[in-house]
Amino acid sequence: MAKTIYALANKFAFVIFVLLTLFSCWRIYLLLDLKYGGEVTTGVIIGYQTKKSNSYLNKDRKLIHAPIFQYSNLNDSIKISTTVYNEIKEYEIGDTVQVCYKKDNLTKAQIKGLFPWRNNIYMLIVGIVGIFVTTLPFFKKIIYS
Repeated sequence: MAKTIYALANKFAFVIFVLLTLFSCWRIYLLLDLKYGGEVTTGVIIGYQTKKSNSYLNKDRKLIHAPIFQYSNLNDSIKISTTVYNEIKEYEIGDTVQVCYKKDNLTKAQIKGLFPWRNNIYMLIVGIVGIFVTTLPFFKKIIYS
């Protein structure tokens, strides 16, 4: 009975890690498509979105900032807050930045040097390690059988 539950839990974890790996690959693909296949224009930093960091282990959570930028595409003016937070404000309000966007989805724009790679790379690494760890019992069974 315990072996059956362990085997089912292992298969479930394997499926979850495969899905996590596929999801992170898809997100990285979308970022690469935006970076290399999107249109490039200029935008302006119009402010910052500020919040406390997610580090709950420290009592003194620091403020982190994500730039808010605005760019124009022919007759549309689009205002977007990025999802990349830093402790240091990298841009001054009014600075001109390069913006990558897709013509079919103007709200999915990113500042050219500020793509959210880190979380997607972390998800990919966790997914690959999880796949490896959940397949070890399978390979161990084949080798020692």
